Amino acid sequence: MGSPALQCSSNRQWNSTMPTCQPVSCNAPPQLPFGSLMGSDFSVGSNITFSCMRGFYMHGEARLLCLPSGLWDRKFPECLPLECPHPETIPNGIVDIQGLTYLSTAVYTCKPGHKLVGEPSVQCDDNGKWLGSAPVCNPVQCPAVPQLKNGKLVGDARHFGDIVTFSCGRGYRLQGKNKISCQPSGQWTSISPVCRPIMCGAPDPIDNGFVEGSDYTFGSLIIYSCFPGYRLLGNGLQTCEETGWSDREPRCIPEDCGLPPHIDFGNYVKLNYQKNHRVSSTENIWPRDQATYSLAHVMKSLSEFLAMPQLISMLGKDSSPKQNLNETKALLNERNNDQGRANRHARSIHEDLTLQQEVELPMSEFLHGTSIQYSCMAGYEMVGPSVLMCREDGTWNGSAPRCRPRQCESPQPPEHGNVKFSSHTFGAIATYSCNVGYTLIGPVVRFCTSDSEWDTTAPLCKRLSCDIPHHIFHGIVHGDHFSFGSVVTYDCNPGYTLIGPQKRTCSANGTWSQEEPTCVPQDCGFPPSLTNGQLIGRDYTFLGKITYNCNLGFVIQGEFVITCLQNGRWSGGAPKCLPIHCSQPNNIENGRVEGSVFAFPHAVHYYCMDGYLLSGPRVRKCQSNGVWSGRPPKCEPISCGPPADIVHGFLIGSSFLFRDKVEYVCFSGYNLFGGPIRNCLPNGSWSGDVPSCQALECNKLPVLKNGMKEGGSVSYGSVVVFKCQEGFELKGPALIECGMNGRWSAHSPLCVQISCGPPLAVANSSVSIGSFFLGDQIIYTCHPGFIMDGHAKLTCTAIGQWQPSFPRCHPISCGVPPLVSNTVMTGGAFTFNSRAYYRCLEGYILNKGIVWRTCLKSGTWSEASAYCIPMTCSSPPTLPYASLVGNNFTVNQTVHYVCDEGFGPKWSRNFACMPNGKWFPSMEEVSCNPVDCGKPKTIRYGRLHGNHFTYNSTVSYSCDHGYHLEGHQLSSCLSNGSWSEVSPQCVPISCGPPSILTHGFITAIGYVIHDTISYHCDPGYILDGNWNRTCLANGHWSGKKPHCRRVRCSPPPNVPNAVRRGRHQHYGDVVHYSCYSGYSLHGSSTLHCLHSGSWSGKPECQAVCRFHCHNGGHCVKPNLCSCTMGWRGKHCDDPICHNPCLHGGTCVAPNRCQCLKGWGGRHCSQRRKLGYYVH
Repeated sequence: MGSPALQCSSNRQWNSTMPTCQPVSCNAPPQLPFGSLMGSDFSVGSNITFSCMRGFYMHGEARLLCLPSGLWDRKFPECLPLECPHPETIPNGIVDIQGLTYLSTAVYTCKPGHKLVGEPSVQCDDNGKWLGSAPVCNPVQCPAVPQLKNGKLVGDARHFGDIVTFSCGRGYRLQGKNKISCQPSGQWTSISPVCRPIMCGAPDPIDNGFVEGSDYTFGSLIIYSCFPGYRLLGNGLQTCEETGWSDREPRCIPEDCGLPPHIDFGNYVKLNYQKNHRVSSTENIWPRDQATYSLAHVMKSLSEFLAMPQLISMLGKDSSPKQNLNETKALLNERNNDQGRANRHARSIHEDLTLQQEVELPMSEFLHGTSIQYSCMAGYEMVGPSVLMCREDGTWNGSAPRCRPRQCESPQPPEHGNVKFSSHTFGAIATYSCNVGYTLIGPVVRFCTSDSEWDTTAPLCKRLSCDIPHHIFHGIVHGDHFSFGSVVTYDCNPGYTLIGPQKRTCSANGTWSQEEPTCVPQDCGFPPSLTNGQLIGRDYTFLGKITYNCNLGFVIQGEFVITCLQNGRWSGGAPKCLPIHCSQPNNIENGRVEGSVFAFPHAVHYYCMDGYLLSGPRVRKCQSNGVWSGRPPKCEPISCGPPADIVHGFLIGSSFLFRDKVEYVCFSGYNLFGGPIRNCLPNGSWSGDVPSCQALECNKLPVLKNGMKEGGSVSYGSVVVFKCQEGFELKGPALIECGMNGRWSAHSPLCVQISCGPPLAVANSSVSIGSFFLGDQIIYTCHPGFIMDGHAKLTCTAIGQWQPSFPRCHPISCGVPPLVSNTVMTGGAFTFNSRAYYRCLEGYILNKGIVWRTCLKSGTWSEASAYCIPMTCSSPPTLPYASLVGNNFTVNQTVHYVCDEGFGPKWSRNFACMPNGKWFPSMEEVSCNPVDCGKPKTIRYGRLHGNHFTYNSTVSYSCDHGYHLEGHQLSSCLSNGSWSEVSPQCVPISCGPPSILTHGFITAIGYVIHDTISYHCDPGYILDGNWNRTCLANGHWSGKKPHCRRVRCSPPPNVPNAVRRGRHQHYGDVVHYSCYSGYSLHGSSTLHCLHSGSWSGKPECQAVCRFHCHNGGHCVKPNLCSCTMGWRGKHCDDPICHNPCLHGGTCVAPNRCQCLKGWGGRHCSQRRKLGYYVH
């Protein structure tokens, strides 16, 4: 195994691992289906043996030999299944053959109408025969059908497919199937039906009424009646018929009170207290959103307006011509004078007409218990109760209230201002103005609204002032007062000069005089010059920096950065530039260096000693950074290379340089021919010739009697394989090998005749015995009463074993014994001579008969005649006020009691006859008691009257002060244990929904007494007034309605280097910013006045540099970077090292050098030790 040849590579390692020699073996044989393999040695000369499972026979040779070629001497065998003949057929039956091979089954089934007697299946045995006998199919017969009480049946046949038909007499209904048929299983398709009296079922109770009659059988009568204040709709007298009650259930509907009393300048809505919902008697005739309409579209003439049956008011702007407005007002006034029902609600504001939009609709019915709520039109308030109710007698419980006009309080003038108004009734206008020097904060005009309040809060007069002056860069503004006539002054920071006016004054128009000044930095002029170097930087103004750099081959001495000071002078003079030198080069091993000048740009030369070759550059130069070019070279010795390999041997020696030696050695079993030692010569070649290795030989082998051998070579490593003739087996090794000492690994084997030995004794059987050599046979026979499992005939095979496997003799099985009614069978063995015992089930006793069966040698059971009859329980006791249902008192049967009308409980539990002859559960404490409905549920804000809660008792309800009853006042205890009516409710008085809040919304849980509503303004608006109101006992909301006013923001922020547009400062207003040239806007250019009273942000105008400022530098002016200490350049990306980095070092950060290998120190000027030897 492995490579046959190895070679020593240049790194003094063999190019592969040492090979090994392993014996030849055959491939593992495949898995034999339905068989097994004996033997796990697959080397040359070994044998393996196959055998088949029970029920299979072998096709082919069972024993195989592994040859020296690595192949088996013959093909692998197969295991094929044994087959049984076709099973016998049976009359009136079907056989399903599921296979004819070993362990296959054949299943017998009977045709419809026949029953299988015997085992339903047989199985193919391993001897090719079916186990068990075929069953038989007998005809099926169903049990006799009992007579039908209160009915009749047609048909008396009981065989498969026969049908029996049932019918009931008049007044009875069939419960169950009207036809049954005999099934193949010997059972009818269902149990026999019964004829039960027709029952219509208890009628459901009706709302606001009751039902009379407790008999619900066929032909009985019930009567429906209504409570006072309601009338019956439908048939009140109904009869129980075959299909149910003679008519559908009637209803009790309340009486109608007619239209409610009329109210001038108002309206009413119908209330539905049961669902806490308000049903309005008005609806919109135009879209709800505010739009522009012409009154001419609604009414074209006075006569048409007067003839309209509905009351119309509008919300919107009138778009008709200006001259039509007076005509429209006249129509409204005349309608009001003629009918007394018009809603005159009009006002002229900037020639607009705004009206409220409502349309009164007719209401079809106002039934008993209905409530209505009155409301006044806008600009009017109510006097009198707002709610009326329809009573039981069909009349209203009062008269309508009246509506009177509303008015606002007189408006007051603001401080430093005036107010003008003509009146303070609904629709009046108040106009505000300020004195000279003040400006109005708030609305100019206010209106008196329909809820007797002005529509907005009163405005204020504020004194005029200028905006806060802007901050100037590099300067400061002096002054705290910004009203008219105030003065502010400007000053610059040290190092800066003011350009523009120093003082500015607030003028009468609210702006500052003159333009805003600026501060500019001082100028230091051109900096000092540098010999053998250059300067970097163009900013010569205050805080500007200049950086100095030396030319190639020079190093700086002195400060390399100077700064412009606030006095206009530079912080220092120019530094100096000095020339650079390289260090002395090191000597090389086995060589020398020539050259004595080590300054830029001189060079040195390298040479090797005899016997060595130069590896690397021969010439190195001193560079401008103080480092020698290239790496130092080396002097390496001459090599002869690896010598040639030999077959069947190996080489000792791993060094192949001048004067080195190698030695050749042969493997075991081989001799060396030639010189074993070779030397490496000065010319790079090996001395002498390559030797060789020759193999050893063994003696010849004798002839094998009754066998043969394969393989004739006698040289070292040769293999000889031995095989015996048919009927003989090998005693000794099947394979021998010629060893390294010239001898065979073992002596030659012998071939002896094969014998299987005496056969195994099988229980309950006998065997015929002869000789036991290859091909001989023996036959087994089972004793009477036993059946063979396996093959009776066995043969001695070539592997020295009897095949197939030895059989077994099992006792005959009778199968599971037949069942006996009402018994349980014990005994687990069903074989020959075993017994199966029967005992009665719990609740049954043995009457007569034999109580066991015996398994006979024929494979059938002996007869048994055990007979078990059921036990009975005693008759149940008679129960007062109850009837017993059920008359069968045997084990596992049930009975139950039914209480008479008006008594309870209504049992659903059954009493069962137990196997111990007693009823369960016990009947001792069973009784029927009068029905109790229990105390009714108390009502909130009300009281319950009555102390008796049994059948036919009545209770009544009443409400607390301020609440009225919704539901039935009386409730009676019914026979089913429930109250005739659900508990009523005491409903509080309602204030109704409040009016809409402009620019806001209202949150509320309800609108009844003690409920509270909360007012909230939309974002951007502030609430003026109380934020909550409470529903009072008089049906009105407490306090006055608040209002929402618009939020005002502070002055917009000042942004340096930007221009602002926009002056408004209320919620939703915007201002816009734009930057000067050379600056970019960071943030939004548009600011919004937010609902919080603040602006949406503050942008910045930042100087723009075309290229990014690195290393902490920032853009201070357009295209001008200001660098941090230690950096320079246009973009601050060039680090500054005050002294240069020597010997190839690189400046990577301010005053920080990165040195080459072998150098260290702050400026790479210190040499580090690398472990070189000095010769």
